[in-house]
Amino acid sequence: MNPWTFFTVLCILRIAYPHVHQPDKVITVALGNTVTLQCCSDKDNIYWYKQIAGQPPRVMSAFQKMSEPIFYKEFKNDRFWGKRLGSSSNLTISGIIQSDEAVYYCGAKAFYIEFGSGTHLIIKECQQKCFEKSTNQVKNGKQALLSFNYFCDRKVFIINLETFNLHTFQKKGSVQQCLGWHVLWDFVEF
Repeated sequence: MNPWTFFTVLCILRIAYPHVHQPDKVITVALGNTVTLQCCSDKDNIYWYKQIAGQPPRVMSAFQKMSEPIFYKEFKNDRFWGKRLGSSSNLTISGIIQSDEAVYYCGAKAFYIEFGSGTHLIIKECQQKCFEKSTNQVKNGKQALLSFNYFCDRKVFIINLETFNLHTFQKKGSVQQCLGWHVLWDFVEF
């Protein structure tokens, strides 16, 4: 067989049977939740990269075959961890924050790095448990709407209809933290 023919067949086989596979192209997750990104490869050295739109990819971690994953720089904290089991090298991110939104690439290294197709992680702000509550008060024999509260996941928005102020609170664990207030209207004449 001609060497060029052999090389062409080899290249076709590599395209048809990639060595790195990321089964999820897109994952949508709510703020505060946990997500696991999957990577399958038969290679010994696996690396995870994070690429934010418009920026170069940053290396997050290295998974060697017989050792615990190593995390680098800002990814070296309790929110990121991984597990290598057989041909799977899965990356888990807990306490999802908005800046986690990016494309995550898994790369396998032998003599060069071969990348998976990437997993786009999309962050949803309010996915569940949203409800409204109104507070009424009787003044001079007439009922008046005093405030309108909007609760969504861990955030509370309160609009005081007497002062026309918007107060925003966020609950972190058992502590409710005031994020600020805004005057909706300086002067309203009825």
